[in-house]
Amino acid sequence: MTYKMAWVVPGRVIEISFGVQSNDAVFVAMDNELVAALDTAAQPVHVIVDTRSVTMHPSAQTALTRKFYKHPLMGSLVVVGLMANPIMHFLASLVAKSMGIKIKDCSTPEEARAYLASMENV
Repeated sequence: MTYKMAWVVPGRVIEISFGVQSNDAVFVAMDNELVAALDTAAQPVHVIVDTRSVTMHPSAQTALTRKFYKHPLMGSLVVVGLMANPIMHFLASLVAKSMGIKIKDCSTPEEARAYLASMENV
């Protein structure tokens, strides 16, 4: 597996870091694990996704058909390194428009955590 997923704030914030290869199989596996984690939550969960290392991307179809976007306990989606990666930026824009969700871009995981902390008590 070329991603790592961990609770940064138990029950409130999950951080996912992708490795170099974020192909369709990796993205599907991440989606399944994230949905399982959201299913255990008692309140909305915010997700930080670090894409700074990604050089192999999922297809647009795979990016658009993930279940976690519409999960009832999905909170904010914050992506680290989105603007620095034109393909990931394009995919995120496509997902945001198609799924009707907002995606926040940050430069570092620390900035992403600070952004979420400024929104509410996370």
